[in-house]
Amino acid sequence: MVSLAPPPPQSGQKVGSYVLRELLGRGGMGSVFAAEHSLLGHQVAIKFLSRAATPDALGRFVQEGKVAAGLDAERIVRVHDLAIDPELGPYLVQELVRDRTLADALAVHGRFSADDARAIVREVAIGLAAAHARSIVHRDIKPANIFLSDRSPWRVKITDFGIAKVLGNRSEVSTTTGGHVLGTPLFMSPEQWRGEVPSPQTDVWALGMLFCVLATGNPLLTGSAGQIASKVLAGNLPRMTEIAPDWPKDLCETVDALLAFDPLARPADASVVVGLLQDPSATLDGGFTAGVQPSPWTASARTPALLIAAGLALVAGIALAQRANGKTESAAPAPSALVTTTATAPPPETHTPTDPVGTPSAAPSAPIASPVPVTALPRARPVTPTPNPTPTGHKPPPPELDELNHH
Repeated sequence: MVSLAPPPPQSGQKVGSYVLRELLGRGGMGSVFAAEHSLLGHQVAIKFLSRAATPDALGRFVQEGKVAAGLDAERIVRVHDLAIDPELGPYLVQELVRDRTLADALAVHGRFSADDARAIVREVAIGLAAAHARSIVHRDIKPANIFLSDRSPWRVKITDFGIAKVLGNRSEVSTTTGGHVLGTPLFMSPEQWRGEVPSPQTDVWALGMLFCVLATGNPLLTGSAGQIASKVLAGNLPRMTEIAPDWPKDLCETVDALLAFDPLARPADASVVVGLLQDPSATLDGGFTAGVQPSPWTASARTPALLIAAGLALVAGIALAQRANGKTESAAPAPSALVTTTATAPPPETHTPTDPVGTPSAAPSAPIASPVPVTALPRARPVTPTPNPTPTGHKPPPPELDELNHH
């Protein structure tokens, strides 16, 4: 029987305003070509989706274009256009990156030193911070989705936002019709395996697993997806001092914090990780000292505590003034209304989030944690996170974290 399916893209073929040049890669889901604008001459990469792709794959392909197009950050592969060719189907026009992937580098280089691993993961965290500032969780951070420069000083480009989660957006594609959990098993967090709504701490877990791979040159966990899930959900991962005994203690403690079983025990988002991995004597390009700039994910959590402190300070001031006037300390009651009112948490969101397996989740949106000290945080004992929904109507002012992308 003769197939009537159109042939795959070929070098020399014209697509829109571009001429396809070099085939960069081809797989079951599609192909990527280097291309040149026929009039302007600038170089791009064009990513095609296979015509045999499922509706789920098509949805993720479109989502990748929409999400990545809104992220103009130095460490994220830029997407310029999303279009459909009558013969070749949908395609993305994106930034051309000639660097090899981190997966390729690991295959050749093997394990990395502690200093190189710190520098590489910090680069990835800077790119993720730009996404987190826009309420985007990547959900598939792994070596194959990170382009790496050939040599130090290391520079990275994050790609493939096909299964990214835009927090608060319920219309996006985040499931498969078969109800499968999306992600790469070796880098999936406990909450991903449980099918819960992801948070920035989901990407923070993947950064921790990235450290483990860089430390050994090999995956931390082996076996089938089910076996990996069992190990992750049992919370019995080895500590970093066991994985890389030659690494500095402070870096091992940082990695242990990234891999805390409870998302609340991990750094709040990638911007906090940048501060933890930054040289304390240096400053970030935004003009603030590393680790000092508040994360947009923790601003709302800190506000009640600050208001409580202000209320208590006011009480103390009243008491001191009364003493000076010869009155008893109990003469003026504490303004409890002020303290309790300002400290009351906003009500939870009323909508029911959709979890990664396509069913309404009983858990609220993953809680937002404040930055935690990088001490020996337990990750051997699973902990059920206490629900702590994101405040309703509060849209924290995202700092211009893209400034982190320029030295």
